[in-house]
Amino acid sequence: MRWFSVSLVVLMMVLVACATEQPDEVADVAEPPETSEAPAPDPERAGPSQGEAMDAGIDEAPDFEREQMDGSFFRLSEHDGTVRVLNFWATWCMPCRVEVPEFVEMQERYRDDGLLFVGISLDDEGFAAVEPFAEEFSMNYPQVVDDGEITDLYGGVYGLPTTFIVDRHGEIRARFNGRVHQEDLEPFLQELLAESV
Repeated sequence: MRWFSVSLVVLMMVLVACATEQPDEVADVAEPPETSEAPAPDPERAGPSQGEAMDAGIDEAPDFEREQMDGSFFRLSEHDGTVRVLNFWATWCMPCRVEVPEFVEMQERYRDDGLLFVGISLDDEGFAAVEPFAEEFSMNYPQVVDDGEITDLYGGVYGLPTTFIVDRHGEIRARFNGRVHQEDLEPFLQELLAESV
């Protein structure tokens, strides 16, 4: 009986320690909040470690058209000739909050070279959630809200953020599952921007 009591005390101490332990940094992939109806990750489609470029599984970037915050419409194919970074994100996603300022910086730096970031929000609340976030983070690139159609076109998004890199010819050159770090993304974008149209 005594070993049972000792075991129970040790177990309780371990549980308390685990419950109070705080992470040292933000995880690279966000899980949706409990109120979200986002699909659960599919283990059959699991990719490489977070932030690592991988084959997107499709060659040509599917075209889409969506309303932007200002009421105008964004169509991907109207930006052929530019390098496009399609970032699936949400306002509740902590890794997204970390990478957005880096995206804003790179958009500003490489805009005149033909780079275009496009934010594709998966927020259930739509622009009501996106607009204050975009203002807070001074997002200087187009923002659209997806109802699931764009994610389906791109083979599904099973964790946020997820980023696709589309070259000047409309070919998908990479997919990043999880937060993509600027030091990894920027040299890759510079190579694509150096390619001729």
